[in-house]
Amino acid sequence: MKFFFSKFRFSNGLFFVLFFSGLFLVQCSPAARHRVLSFFFDGVPPLKQSPALARKNNAGQSALSLNTANAGSLSTAQPVMYYHPQTGENRCDACHNVSQSYHLLAPPDSLCLICHDDKTDAKYVHPPVEEGECLDCHNPHGTKNKYLLLKTGQALCFQCH
Repeated sequence: MKFFFSKFRFSNGLFFVLFFSGLFLVQCSPAARHRVLSFFFDGVPPLKQSPALARKNNAGQSALSLNTANAGSLSTAQPVMYYHPQTGENRCDACHNVSQSYHLLAPPDSLCLICHDDKTDAKYVHPPVEEGECLDCHNPHGTKNKYLLLKTGQALCFQCH
């Protein structure tokens, strides 16, 4: 009987340790989460470089400059990237609650209107704009298309039309 209870206490203790460790990992920043996971596990993928840091590292290079190692190949041209101003300034807290796992401060339809003008009172309003569905066409962080569009030309329009 004693063996049963000691095994039971161990499994409960292990459960609580794992539960609170998981809870801790959910609440911390991506960099801190990466450090903790890297300490305990092998093969944790590297963190993605932030857009602001990527631009800082690529300062001085033209948008279509070629990689010097492959200067003869046009297929290695770096695409132009467009970033939301807050993303470019590494100001995640403008839209995200950085103390709550980076959840949005408000629903996307009202969040965009904190900085952007409300265009729903125009004479002709595109239906996604009217419904507050900005993210149907725009990427809120960054893209290789102007105006942070997800796609360009017909590819964008044919998503719905």
